[in-house]
Amino acid sequence: MTARNPTDDALPPDGIDSSNPADWPPMPETRAIRYGIRQNATPQSIRADLNRLARCGFNTVIVSAFRHGYTAYPSEAMARAGLPAIHPAFRKRDMLSELFKRAETLGLSIWGRIELLNVGSDLLTGQGPILNRYPEWTLRKRPWFSKLVGDDRERYFLNPAHPAARRLIGDVAHELTERYPFVGIYLNDLRYPRSLNQPTANRQARDLNAFAEQMEPPISPDRIKTMLHGKQDDETKALLEQLAAWRSQQLDETLRYLHCRMTRGCSRIWLVSQAVGAYDVEEAQNNLQGDWVRWLTQQYLDGATPYYKGMSDEDFERALSADVAAIPDDRALYPLLDKTDLTGESKRIDIIRSLPIYGFVFRSFHSLEDEEWALLGKALRRPAKPIEISPYQSARLALEESIRILTKQSDISAFFTDLLKLIPANGDRVDRLSGAQTRSIGKNLINIERKIADGEIRLENEDRRAVRWMALARKCLLLGRRF
Repeated sequence: MTARNPTDDALPPDGIDSSNPADWPPMPETRAIRYGIRQNATPQSIRADLNRLARCGFNTVIVSAFRHGYTAYPSEAMARAGLPAIHPAFRKRDMLSELFKRAETLGLSIWGRIELLNVGSDLLTGQGPILNRYPEWTLRKRPWFSKLVGDDRERYFLNPAHPAARRLIGDVAHELTERYPFVGIYLNDLRYPRSLNQPTANRQARDLNAFAEQMEPPISPDRIKTMLHGKQDDETKALLEQLAAWRSQQLDETLRYLHCRMTRGCSRIWLVSQAVGAYDVEEAQNNLQGDWVRWLTQQYLDGATPYYKGMSDEDFERALSADVAAIPDDRALYPLLDKTDLTGESKRIDIIRSLPIYGFVFRSFHSLEDEEWALLGKALRRPAKPIEISPYQSARLALEESIRILTKQSDISAFFTDLLKLIPANGDRVDRLSGAQTRSIGKNLINIERKIADGEIRLENEDRRAVRWMALARKCLLLGRRF
């Protein structure tokens, strides 16, 4: 494993006469945190929560808008379907509007979080309002003894192959993007329950009829169930492989449908999906946890938030570096962190900042204690601006950071200064760089990065962190072409 570079906050940027990071120029980094509006929330409590986030250094809030089959706002789409228009705890209050009012005054960027297929839990709401009204939309019957593993044993999932179920979540997603000024939408649980690929769990599945109808040649659903109850021979294994491939296709089609529905005017909204862990083809295809690298590559997602749970820092760095290399340059990764990543000798935020990625997402606002808030405040003490809002401005910030670090390299600094004259100060369409200009700048930056890597350009160890900012500038310029 390669040695880690010093963190970007280790020393003041060259030319800045201050030892206080709060006085340094902002860097391009999305610092997001997932936030659920509690049932007893008031405008005053929401204001206090957002104030704390802003003081700590976060610049992006991912607010739960659709969870366990309930919305946090008055939903016409839910009402049309004969479902509760809003969570009963909120009655007729529009909690999202209250949150947006305060977020705007604090300069916070807001994403909306949608739990797509997970619509209920025995630990909270039971199967939830959607499956209470439309039990035929469920993915599986609930046996007395569940064959699933982990938390999915208690959860209820929609069947993504059911057209009406897919249409409802599409209507909710479209309604959110049309009604509220979200910068992005964060998709959660676009996946099947874990271990559903096992024959014992498949016996309770309710999507077998649709699968049987679409097979070539068609096969009787009763025949499928008989095979799943019988001996696990080669024919049954082949059937399970076909079923897994068909279900993976249902996830793909659901995402494509959402991708088409999430527009505002003539612009498509930033779309990010949570991922269950480091990219694993077998996990994505056979265990049906969502092939998020393929979704990024095929441009149905703008970003993903993989959750590297239970890894050492060394394994985390190795897995994150591999995932960064696996996706296109104009797509984003935001590793999902939780409070365990703030304890002991964990260096995960430092590792993230050593790689050319857009930032990170913190898992839960309400789980943090005062001690953990203090640790976060220390890690986030330097100001930062969300990358998604203005990619060109982010590219300029990244290049300016490179110039500060490489003041001793006069030729490179002068070249970067000339590049800054080409990059628009904002993202207006009339000011966007052409494709040829973007490619030319990108190639020049890559050449410098390679010369530094090969030792042709010699830098002190602490100055090599400029490479990260060059790579990030390239990615942001590509974003500027898309948005």
